[in-house]
Amino acid sequence: MADPLTPGLLDSPTSLQPEGVAEQEEQARTLNATLPPSLELDDRSFREPVCHRHTAADSGGMWNYFSSLLGTSQKDLENKLKDLENKLNERIHQKVTLLETSLHGLSVQCSVQSDRINNLETRLQHATEELRAMMESRLTSHQNRSDRELRDVKRSLDSVLVPDEMLTKLGARLKQDLDVEVSRLRSHLAALEAHLAKVVPTWTFSGSAGTEDVGYCGKDLPPQQHGETWRLACCRVPRRQRQWRYGCLVGQRSNIATIVDISAIVLDTISIITGYH
Repeated sequence: MADPLTPGLLDSPTSLQPEGVAEQEEQARTLNATLPPSLELDDRSFREPVCHRHTAADSGGMWNYFSSLLGTSQKDLENKLKDLENKLNERIHQKVTLLETSLHGLSVQCSVQSDRINNLETRLQHATEELRAMMESRLTSHQNRSDRELRDVKRSLDSVLVPDEMLTKLGARLKQDLDVEVSRLRSHLAALEAHLAKVVPTWTFSGSAGTEDVGYCGKDLPPQQHGETWRLACCRVPRRQRQWRYGCLVGQRSNIATIVDISAIVLDTISIITGYH
């Protein structure tokens, strides 16, 4: 026995199988006159036929089934579906418009931020170039100043110091002049000693080198004519001869002995300075 609630399905040329009728009726009973308000925006089931398994050939039977189930005509149901679709489309359009507005605002903000970033990059590049140029200028200035100071120091040293070659030549020239002077003094002293040897009798004996000068020994000799007293006088000769020479001089000839003493001391000093000892 057929269900009186589904006359359209039984009259349809493409009716369902008997075992599927109960399931279809159970699904149909769950539908309300309108769609539930909790339907999400991304639910697209309202855009398709309620039962997409049926073709356009048996759509009339389905509409009759829903019309009898909901107590409305097919036209009213279509109008309600269209109104609902329009409302949903309007809501979707509003949401899309809001999203587009938000995206446009974000795009504008991104463009502004991009311009600011480009401006900052340009300023940073200019500042880096200016800093590099300033550092190079300062480095060049410091280097030039250091070079000038170094040249001034070298010029001052060149004006004060004597080159090594000039010092060597000057030392050799001084040594040569000193050797000539020492030779001249030695020849004069030898001539003086030879002259004294002819005038005054002398005695020569060996003694230890480096001993202290004896000076006048203070021994009085027998008086000679005119009441003059003879006194021994001594003078030191260069150490290489390792001897002491004593001369017997009278009082009136003491100046000659003093000259011999001074000449010997000067000659010894020059010999010690120049290394002739």
